[in-house]
Parts: sequence; C-alpha cells; structure tokens
Amino acid sequence: MHIKNIITTLSIIISFSCISIPEVPKNETPECLAHFFETRTKMKNYRHGQWGISGGIAYLSLSLAWAAGVDGLFPLITIPYFLYIQKQDANKIYENYLEKHCNK
Repeated sequence: MHIKNIITTLSIIISFSCISIPEVPKNETPECLAHFFETRTKMKNYRHGQWGISGGIAYLSLSLAWAAGVDGLFPLITIPYFLYIQKQDANKIYENYLEKHCNK
C-alpha cells in the first residue's frame, strides 16, 4: 500500500515538471522570429534529456528492485528532482530569449 502511495505521489510531482515548449513566438518582430526556432530546439533537447534521465533512473531502480527487493525502488524518488532541474534550465533559456530578442 505504501509503495502505491509513493508511486502516485511521484507521478503527480513528475507531471508538474514537464517542459512546455511554445508553438509560436511571442511577437512577430524579425529578431524575435529569427531566434525562435533556435531557442525552441534547445528547449526540445532539454525535454529529450528528461526522458533519458527518467528512463535511466527507472531502469536502475527496477534492476535494483529485482536484485535487492523493494528497497531498490528508492532511486525513483530522485526523478522529480532531476526533472525540476531540467525544467528550470529550459525556463531560463526561454526567459533569456524573451528578454534579449522579443522585448524590444
């Protein structure tokens, strides 16, 4: 029962750590448009990194759980932390893009 609660809590926390990538630039100025796709590509790379981190930790955790029992699932607790770090980095890239190229 406790494991179900932990997994449910982790799933909810992880859902709030997803990177949202804008589909259109903030405004139509030439400088904002010119740098939009570069910024969007950088943010996509962070999103793909999130999948890699999640997959790697889940694989490690399930391998440990198979070998050591339920205590091997504890590495799953670190997933939200790493996803939060990735989300903050992607948000900094987007905020820098908005400040430098779209607020003129």
